[in-house]
Amino acid sequence: MSLSGATPPALEAREAAEWDRLAREAERAGDLLRAYDYAVRGLDEHPGETTLRYRAVLNLSRSGAADRAEALYEKYELATSREERIAALGARLLRERSLAGEARLDDAAGRYAEIYRRTQGTFPGINAASLYVFAGKLNEARTLAREVFDACTKGRIETYDRAADATAAALIINELAAAREFIELCKTLSGDHYVWMASTRRQLAKICDTLGLGRALLGPLRAKMVIHYTGHMIARPGEAGRFPAEAAAQVATEIARYIKTHDIGFGSGSLACGADILVAEALLNANAELNVVLPFAAAEFREHSVARGGDSWAERFDHCLERAASVSYATEDQYLGDRVLFGYSGRLAIGLALLRAQHLDAPVTQLAVSDGAGGSEEAGAAADIAAWQLLGLPHHIIDSRPTAAGPRQASANPTGGSARPKRAIKAMLFGDAKGFSKLPEAATPAFVDHFLGTVKTVLARYEGRIEFRNTWGDGLYLVMRDARSAMECALDLQAAIAKLDRAAVGLPPDLGLRIAGHAGPVFPVNDPILDRPNFMGSHVNRTARMEPITPEGEVYVTEAFAALIALERDPRLTCEYVGIVPTEKGYGSFRMYVLKRRQGAVVGAARSGHPGAVGVQSIAS
Repeated sequence: MSLSGATPPALEAREAAEWDRLAREAERAGDLLRAYDYAVRGLDEHPGETTLRYRAVLNLSRSGAADRAEALYEKYELATSREERIAALGARLLRERSLAGEARLDDAAGRYAEIYRRTQGTFPGINAASLYVFAGKLNEARTLAREVFDACTKGRIETYDRAADATAAALIINELAAAREFIELCKTLSGDHYVWMASTRRQLAKICDTLGLGRALLGPLRAKMVIHYTGHMIARPGEAGRFPAEAAAQVATEIARYIKTHDIGFGSGSLACGADILVAEALLNANAELNVVLPFAAAEFREHSVARGGDSWAERFDHCLERAASVSYATEDQYLGDRVLFGYSGRLAIGLALLRAQHLDAPVTQLAVSDGAGGSEEAGAAADIAAWQLLGLPHHIIDSRPTAAGPRQASANPTGGSARPKRAIKAMLFGDAKGFSKLPEAATPAFVDHFLGTVKTVLARYEGRIEFRNTWGDGLYLVMRDARSAMECALDLQAAIAKLDRAAVGLPPDLGLRIAGHAGPVFPVNDPILDRPNFMGSHVNRTARMEPITPEGEVYVTEAFAALIALERDPRLTCEYVGIVPTEKGYGSFRMYVLKRRQGAVVGAARSGHPGAVGVQSIAS
C-alpha cells in the first residue's frame, strides 16, 4: 500500500461468502478500513449480496464515518429488511446521530426497543436500555435491562455477544458481582477480536460514567496498546555513533521487556537498521501486529538506511518486511537525497498510529531508542520524539548507549544524502465547480461575481498560509503551508458555497463545489511561463486526479492527509473513511477520506494514553 496513492494489489474473483470471510478476519484484526474494502470489492462482483452490504455499512459506522455509512445504508436499501441485525444497523446509525446531539436519544432508544419487542433479541434490547440510561430514563432502562439479564442467564452463556449484553444489563440493574463475572467471560470469549472488545468497552464505560459506577471493573477488557516506534540507526562494530553496535543486545532486551510488560498489540514505524528493526522483531516475536511506513521504495530504502549496518541487517529487514501486516510508502518517487522524505514518513507513521488507536479505543504511546541528544528538526529519531511530545501523549525512551558509555558521538548523516532538501512537504487542494460546463453563457458574470467572489472572500482569510494559487475558469489549485491550513480552508470554502443563495443571483441551485486534498513532497520551482514561484511533482498530479471523483459539497483527502490531520488531535475534526477509490484517467486507486467538522464534540483524556475523544459503539457487533 502507498499513502501517496498506489493501486492496491488485485485479488482474484471470489464467492460472496469468501469476501465476507475476509472482511470478518480484517474486523478481528481491528482493521475496519480493510474490512470495509473487502466488503466493497465483494459487492463489485456480487452487487445484490445483502451480507456484504451489511458488513460494508457496519464497518464504516464503526470507523466513525457516520455520514457515509448512512448514505450507503439508503443506497443499499437495507431499511426495508426485517432481519434483526440489519434493522438494528439502522437503529445504530440513528444512535450515532443522537449521541452527537443531532437527534433525540429517545428516538434511537425507541427504534431499538421496537426491534426488541418484535424479535426478543438481547442485542437490540440492551442497546435500547443503554440509550434510556443516557437519556436519564432509568425506569425504562432497568425494566428492559432486567428482561435482557434474565434472558441471557437462562442457560450457559457461550458466545461473546451474549456475555457482553449480560454485562451491560447487570451494570444497569446494579448486579455488580454478576457484571464482574461476565466481564471476565467477555475476555475469555473474545478470541482477541479487537473491534468487539473496543465496541463493548466504549459502551460499558459510558454506562459506568452515567451511573457513577467508575471504570475500574472494566479492567479485564483493557485494550492492547498501540505504539509508534522510532530510534537511531546502529553504527558498524568498532565505529562511533549514537547507537553503538555493542549496545544492541542490551537495547534489544529492554525493548522486548517493554513490549511484553505493556501488552503491546500494534506497532507503526519505519525499518532502518538498528532501533527500528529491533522493535519490529520484538513486535513480531510477541505476535503483535507490525505496520511499516517507508519514505520511498523498499529497494532504495534498503540500500540507504539498512545495508550500511551490514549484511545481517539487510537480511533482518527482508524478514520483517515479509512478515509485516502492512507496508506503506510515503511516496513512490525516488529518494534523490532529500532528507525531508524521512521526516514526512515519520509524521505519517505517527498519524497512522493515532488513527489506529482511535478505531480500537486503545491507549497509544511512543517507544523510542535514543541517546538523549538533540538532532535534526527535519528528520530522524529526535524529530520524531519532539513531534510526539508536542501531542502530550505518553512516551518511553530506551537509552541507545552502553551502560558504561562515554561522551556522546554523533554519527555521520544516516541517509548519505545532502542535508539541504530539494523538495518540501506541502498540502495541496484542487477544486472544481460541478455543473459549470452546463452554465448558460449569460450566467458567466454572475458566476464570476458571486461564486468566484465567495471563493475570493474565503481565501482572503488565509493570506500568509497560501503559498501558491491558480485558477482556470471553474478550476482552483492551492498550495498551502500545512495540512491543517488546507483542511480549514477547504471546509470554509464548502461552508461558504453552501450558504450562497445561487438561485437569487441567477445561478443554478445545483451548482456545487468539490475539493480534493493531499499532502506530500513537491518541488518548489520558479515557473518560467508564469514567472513566479510554483510547485510541481507527481504528488500535484495525484491531487488533480482525485478532484473529478469527489462528490460536490465534499472534501476528499488521501490517507496521508488524514494521518497528518490526526496529529492535530482536534475533537472538532474528523476524517471519515470512504474506501479505495479509482481516480480519473487510470492514475491509480487511493484510500480516500472525507473531511468533516464534528459538532458538539468534547476533548478526550489527552494525557491518558488514549488518542482523543471517543464515541459510543455497539455492545458487540
